Amino acid sequence: MGLRKVGGAHRRNVISQFLFESFLFTLVALPVSLGLTQALLPLFSTLMGQSLVIVAGAVACPNAYLLMQKWLRIFAYRIDLTVWLFLSSIAITFLVAVATVVHLARKATRTNPVDVLSQE
Repeated sequence: MGLRKVGGAHRRNVISQFLFESFLFTLVALPVSLGLTQALLPLFSTLMGQSLVIVAGAVACPNAYLLMQKWLRIFAYRIDLTVWLFLSSIAITFLVAVATVVHLARKATRTNPVDVLSQE
């Protein structure tokens, strides 16, 4: 970071680099985690005697839906639980993650490169 700033990089370039690196790390982590899951799932399945992914999905999704429906019954004004509600929560989570990366990148671009380089 400090070297880029000393080299004359603009704030927009540094922020875009942070966003690109975060996106790239996510893209690399996803196949690695899926590969590890696929590689280790037979071991866990033999230990448990059944497929954990299917059991987790079969238990978690209906239970979450039923618990939320039960909880929402106590309110006078209710909402319907739809797919859009779950998709919007995923989108909001993604936006919060992007906003966090942008905030940290902007904060890093405001630091004095001399201070950063003298500490390294």
